[in-house]
Amino acid sequence: MRFASSVVLLAAAACNLSALDVGTPGASTEGGTAGPIFIQSVLAPTTPDAGTCTYSADPTSPFLSTGIVDVAFTSLESYRPTLLVGNENPSGTVETASQAINARVTIQGGTTRITDLQGNGLLTMLEVMFESGDRAAQATGEALESGALTMPESPFTSVETATLNAPSDGTVSYGVTVVTLVDSDTLAVLRYYFQQVVKLYGVGAADGTTLQMLTYTSVNGVTGASANQNVESNTYLFAVTFGYGILASNLDATSWVGYCVTQSTTALPMTCVGGQDTSSYLSPTDDFPACPALAGDAGADAQFDASVPPADSSTGPG
Repeated sequence: MRFASSVVLLAAAACNLSALDVGTPGASTEGGTAGPIFIQSVLAPTTPDAGTCTYSADPTSPFLSTGIVDVAFTSLESYRPTLLVGNENPSGTVETASQAINARVTIQGGTTRITDLQGNGLLTMLEVMFESGDRAAQATGEALESGALTMPESPFTSVETATLNAPSDGTVSYGVTVVTLVDSDTLAVLRYYFQQVVKLYGVGAADGTTLQMLTYTSVNGVTGASANQNVESNTYLFAVTFGYGILASNLDATSWVGYCVTQSTTALPMTCVGGQDTSSYLSPTDDFPACPALAGDAGADAQFDASVPPADSSTGPG
């Protein structure tokens, strides 16, 4: 077993994303099939209206330079932000209805590869962390090797749906689509890692630990009513930071993860998805220190994970 001996420092979490040349979000960082469609940006979360988040297919809309995932929100099973995707007509002006139909693109899916900041896959990243002394990485690697956790596929594919109308007068037509950038298996592994940090080093260590990963995503689809041409976008580079409790706004920083400061449930800011990109307020319950339901926020099923008991040690993997 590669994770059979003991011990390490969190090398990957210590890396500073800003110090690395990871390219510009949206750049074609890898080869892909030449085609009329391209990923422009990951749109910033909007404020829900009557519980629904609506995004505008506008290239001037606010966008994210990096994503944030709080794995302590157990209702979050995968990271699925909204992407702005463009359809550029390479042949110029669309003059007839037939040309408009043929230039329309139906998005059918996405393909994503995930690495750490050094380009390593998830298992190799855990091995590097383990070799530096991180026992939480060791426990996570052992769980993967034993089959207790499912080994994520890389790259993985996802089924996505969107329609990009034909551009007119040689301009670009934009549409929005939700795309899986971090799959459920990868998120489950990272959540397990942070739970092991809490068990082995204490909640304070989890509170100060983050992991940064790079996602490389393309979307694919077909043109025309008869699906007569397969098209694929550029490969879009997007960094995502993972943490434990980092998006829970009303946690008491002086106590264990899972303890919540009492908040009024009225006039709380709403979020589109609990644990994804936007801070959420948590309400304490009689089952204190657990913080189940987000108050008027990301839905009644949005749970904050306080199931991991705090360890005696306050030292961390890093």
